Amino acid sequence: MKIELKNFGPIDHFEFDLDKDLHVIYGENNIGKSSIINAIYILTSSWKNIMALSNIEDEYLREKSESNIKDELSQNFRITVKELSNKYSNEPYPIIKIISEEVESYFGVSINFMENKHDFDIENHLYGGMKITKDAKSELSKVNQIFDFIYFFPASRSGMYRVMSSMGEILAKFSQYRNQLNINNLSIPSLTFPESEYFLNLSSINNNNRKSEYSRVVTKIEQELIGGEIYFDDSVKKLKYKSFDTGLDLELHETSSMIAEIAPIVAHLKYILPNSKSILFIEEPEAHLHPKIQVEMMRIYADLVNAGVKVVMTTHSDFMMNELTNLILERKLKPEKVASYHLVMGKNGSYDAGDMKATDEGIEDYNFTETIRKQYERRIELLEKLNEENAVVE
Repeated sequence: MKIELKNFGPIDHFEFDLDKDLHVIYGENNIGKSSIINAIYILTSSWKNIMALSNIEDEYLREKSESNIKDELSQNFRITVKELSNKYSNEPYPIIKIISEEVESYFGVSINFMENKHDFDIENHLYGGMKITKDAKSELSKVNQIFDFIYFFPASRSGMYRVMSSMGEILAKFSQYRNQLNINNLSIPSLTFPESEYFLNLSSINNNNRKSEYSRVVTKIEQELIGGEIYFDDSVKKLKYKSFDTGLDLELHETSSMIAEIAPIVAHLKYILPNSKSILFIEEPEAHLHPKIQVEMMRIYADLVNAGVKVVMTTHSDFMMNELTNLILERKLKPEKVASYHLVMGKNGSYDAGDMKATDEGIEDYNFTETIRKQYERRIELLEKLNEENAVVE
């Protein structure tokens, strides 16, 4: 099953294949990588409600349910993307299509910028006038299993947890519904839907919910990478770090940026992810990490994929990309289960160039090579200039 985005934000066209297990999105800044994973996250988070429409025959209940879905999508997209319409295209509105081999179903999203509100219209009752057959329903219901547990790690995850954990769960709740509130002289932090969900998930942690499904992966991270244990302290209701070497017991803001960055991922594996049927969306997993740790974390994500977790990431790290190639060459990951996207900008917005697909030989580097080449050529020019100046002096 695939999800297509068209004319969405800066995106001309993008196709997301849900049958893949590891998705890596490359591309320069301000090209639409965050728009893509925010949109896919919001859509998959709403999937259960969208699919439920196909089983509602009563016209009144269907209209009411459809209205609720419109409200949900409108609220979530409004605080995620300021303008969903593609500025580079003349197309009137963005389209999100859900496609499977059994049935092609889609809903259109029309945007009206009136009184700072987005008016979503689910076109033709979601399915373009098509009837959903019994076989198609069976096929689509399989996808429901994938969307049981969906989690998002925003780019600002470590700093956000530090600030928000001190202010409480209530601010995340307020932020989700800030546009529906009429509170004078009260400034509420503006979080996107994925960001607020991220914090609410971390706020739900308690020691009664400790999991064991990913204990091997957790042990590998704690023993080999961060040299200590990430745990939840009931007395202060916060995640903390305890060093194996020194025994120091620290709050996350007292640790290194590397530990603070990895801690939320460990916390999810320890306390939140219930089983292998999960999707993790991760923005810039390389943030604050030394190249050595970036390489090791890519191997961790491969371990999670092999444990049945789907991982979707945006990255600028050539170290992580090169390690992904090594993992494919080692046969630790199957290339047919890896989706590697290279976003480039065209006249109608950005799109996947299709030149960085995973094969048995890994992934060709069409994202970082040009920058590295220019940097190398500039160094040669500077060295030649320096040699000429030294020759004149002599």
